Amino acid sequence: MNSSISLKSFAIFGVIFAFVLGCLLHFVYGLSGNNYYVGFFSPVNESVWEHLKLAFYAWLIYGLICYPLLKDTTHNYWLALALGPLLANLFIIIFFYTYSGIMGHSIFILNILSFLIACVIAGYTFYKVLTLPDYGPCYNLLGFLFIISMIFLFTYFTYHPLDIPLFTDWGAKS
Repeated sequence: MNSSISLKSFAIFGVIFAFVLGCLLHFVYGLSGNNYYVGFFSPVNESVWEHLKLAFYAWLIYGLICYPLLKDTTHNYWLALALGPLLANLFIIIFFYTYSGIMGHSIFILNILSFLIACVIAGYTFYKVLTLPDYGPCYNLLGFLFIISMIFLFTYFTYHPLDIPLFTDWGAKS
């Protein structure tokens, strides 16, 4: 019970941490003078793809900070750290394209709200997966490999975006 309360605290703090850090990460690329390497983890434009970095990297950083504190008392750590941001980002994509398709345009406050909800989804998922029975090292390895794959994909597609709407820079002037 005590470890469950502790995990809830970690998850709740993670939601707050990820939301604040994600909001800050939105501006880091511009503040860095458009530093090439900062673009690996901070949005370089206003595409949906670039904004998926916010939840992913904020939760990854939080997870790496918490790992030494939780590794010996939890199961499925890397799986939890992979699934939380994955579900958060799926929510962001579905929510954004649904409401902007209906409205015909993007609404700033809804984007912020969806990011907050996504952080809650990530925190809840992180908590629930950590409290599941131990799935063994195979699932943790899959989670870890998924995280490494996402780091690679975010890095690659930042500077080599596909020609599909997910990568469209909605902030670019025509």
